[in-house]
Amino acid sequence: MKKKAGNIRKLFVTIFLLFVVFSSVQITMLIFADVGELSEMNCKIEKYEKDIKNLESKKEEIKSNIVRINENTEIEKIARDKLNLVKEGETVYKLAK
Repeated sequence: MKKKAGNIRKLFVTIFLLFVVFSSVQITMLIFADVGELSEMNCKIEKYEKDIKNLESKKEEIKSNIVRINENTEIEKIARDKLNLVKEGETVYKLAK
């Protein structure tokens, strides 16, 4: 009877140790999986922050272009260069090639 109880005890200890090892492996895998996801998220955050900076820079450039275009001298320059318009009373001479 003692031998049978000893075998049951050894079996119980073995199963308990296997459970502890298996649980430890599972917990370790979960921890490292979370670390990997965290690293990936940090990379995405850095990329998005860089994109935001680039877009803010473009926004400022567009704002300055709007201010510049709203000035009369810029409007006149565009009208003369791109639309070939002239002021009333002006004479335009074009050189032939």
